[in-house]
Amino acid sequence: MRWLIDKEADIQAFLLAVLYPYFGEQLQDEQYLQGYGLRQGRFDFAISSLRLIIEVKVLRKSSDVNDLEAQIVDDLSLYFKPANPFDSMIVYIYDDRDVPEPENYPFICDALKQRSERIADVIIVQRPSMIPGRANRAA
Repeated sequence: MRWLIDKEADIQAFLLAVLYPYFGEQLQDEQYLQGYGLRQGRFDFAISSLRLIIEVKVLRKSSDVNDLEAQIVDDLSLYFKPANPFDSMIVYIYDDRDVPEPENYPFICDALKQRSERIADVIIVQRPSMIPGRANRAA
């Protein structure tokens, strides 16, 4: 049986299944952080003992790459307020584009890491070839 990874929630479920055996109760699933004003940050995962947030992003079309950096900058501004208990973040990007550009992955990683010393790493995973392209999936 194959698992169709089609949306961010699918990737989060997969990561939860992989990370939970290693981190157990230290692994926190989607939670809001203390906010100021009208907006609160909500991380995808956190590992409390490492003071680490894991943020999941999905690229569905080429133009998503242009928005990615702005989304991460926004996340940084919400996640790392003085009252919040985290020090760093890993960005996990799932490339679900029908025409991936793996030759640009190093540039994407470098651009994001240069945004903040709080970004410990950027991981980009390309959609497996056994998963049908976006246009060929059942609605």
